[in-house]
Amino acid sequence: MRSRIATICALVLASGYFLLSALPALANESATVNAKVTVASPCLTVSFTNPSATGLDFGTLAFGSGAGQGNFFSLTNCSTSQESISARGTDATSSTSSAAWTLDDTFFGTTTCSTNPPTNKYALDTNLMTQTGVVRLSKTDKLVQAIAPGAASMHVTVIMPCSGSAGAGETMNFQFVYTASF
Repeated sequence: MRSRIATICALVLASGYFLLSALPALANESATVNAKVTVASPCLTVSFTNPSATGLDFGTLAFGSGAGQGNFFSLTNCSTSQESISARGTDATSSTSSAAWTLDDTFFGTTTCSTNPPTNKYALDTNLMTQTGVVRLSKTDKLVQAIAPGAASMHVTVIMPCSGSAGAGETMNFQFVYTASF
C-alpha cells in the first residue's frame, strides 16, 4: 500500500507543475492605493484706501448723532475658493478713563435717543460695497456676504450713543472683526 501512495504522490507532483502553471496565481485579499488632498485654507487680508493708515478714524462726532462718517477699506479673499465673510464688533472703551459703551445691535441712534434714551450704548454697521444690505453688528459673528477670490470694498459706520453717555471729550476705541470661512 505504501508503494502505491508513493507512486500516486510522485505522479501528482510530476504532473502538478503543468496543472498548476495554467491556474492564476493566488492574490492578496486587499490592495492599497495612496492618495492625498490639500485642504483650502480661509485667507483674509485688509488694506486701507490710505496706504499709511493702520486703522479707521471717524474723527470727532457728537453724542446722539444718527450715524458717523463712512470709511472705506478693502478685504481681500486671498484663498483660491469663495469664502463666507462674517463680522462682529466689540464694546468701545476709553484709553484714558473707565468710560465704556456697550455694542447693541438694537440701538438705532437718534430714533432710540428720542424716547427714554439709553446711555452708553452704540452701534456699528458694515456692508460690502457690492451688496445693498447693511449688517448691524453684535458681539457675535453675523454673515455679511460670500465673496470670490479678490478684493471687496467695505463701508462701515458708527452710530453714536445718546447724550448723557460716558466718554465726552475722550477717544473711544473699538474694533470691527471680520472672519473668513468656507
